[in-house]
Amino acid sequence: MLDGIRKLRTTTDQSTRASIIASINDSLALRTLAKQALGAQWSKLDTAERSHFVALLAQLLEKVAYPRAAQFFSGIEIKLGAETSKGTDEIVPSTVKRDDGSAVSINYVLERQGGRWRVADIMLDGESLAATVTTQIQAVMKSSSYKGLVAQMQRQLQQNGS
Repeated sequence: MLDGIRKLRTTTDQSTRASIIASINDSLALRTLAKQALGAQWSKLDTAERSHFVALLAQLLEKVAYPRAAQFFSGIEIKLGAETSKGTDEIVPSTVKRDDGSAVSINYVLERQGGRWRVADIMLDGESLAATVTTQIQAVMKSSSYKGLVAQMQRQLQQNGS
């Protein structure tokens, strides 16, 4: 996954980019993230609405998060630690060292899906990406609605060139 994110920074061929993004998305537990972020709203959606939301979330990651991650992970050294188990999840710790000597701790929370491990959360210096996404999505739904959230996500995609 990290190699794919790094490659996005320098890959301009659209077919190759699409393949890299598909590989990254396949490494992520996007459905789990979507379900957690929507909370009780998830159970109110039908299968098509759930799939649509997961697709919107994946597109936003592609347009907003992946480019930022590609920038972050360029010119760094990543050292993976030993996996540990936490319930049904596996935690893979890593330390990211930049050229300037600074270091950041990143833990990858993996869950088993469909016979393979997928990244369900990324903990950056103790802060959960899944919790941050959940907080943002819940705040929009509280001030608006699920339809308002979807409209906002679609606007954000349009602004980012989708």
